[in-house]
Amino acid sequence: MGWNMNKPESRWWAALAVLFLCPLLRAQGQAVQRDSGEPAAIVPLTGQIDDYSRDGLVRRFDKARALGAKVVVVEIDSPGGLVTSSMDISRFLKRQDDVHTIAFVKDKAFSGAAMVALACNEIWMAPESALGDCAPIVFDTTGRLEP
Repeated sequence: MGWNMNKPESRWWAALAVLFLCPLLRAQGQAVQRDSGEPAAIVPLTGQIDDYSRDGLVRRFDKARALGAKVVVVEIDSPGGLVTSSMDISRFLKRQDDVHTIAFVKDKAFSGAAMVALACNEIWMAPESALGDCAPIVFDTTGRLEP
């Protein structure tokens, strides 16, 4: 049985899985809460990800580190953007060994923004937020999403 979300039975099974898994995910989220007491900073990543937003994030991240931040929260609200810029940000975040990184998905993290979130040490999400997949999103000539 394939998971085709255009079929009603697949949506039903997906909804049933979410219903049973949500309490487990919520419990795990509460288990990792901690108060480190370390200096922290928030670095926003909003809108389309491109070279300009990549450079701004790196600049703000470096400034936070220079001011003594040991924890940097990357506040994400983005539909994604350029693959190259998203990969650059992800590689940058993975190389941070002197700072603990937390992705906070404020509203949405789709495509390249999801990739950025996954590069952080932790992911925290607002109650109504959404985390999408990292695959390139391509539409056909009729406007339908291509697999």
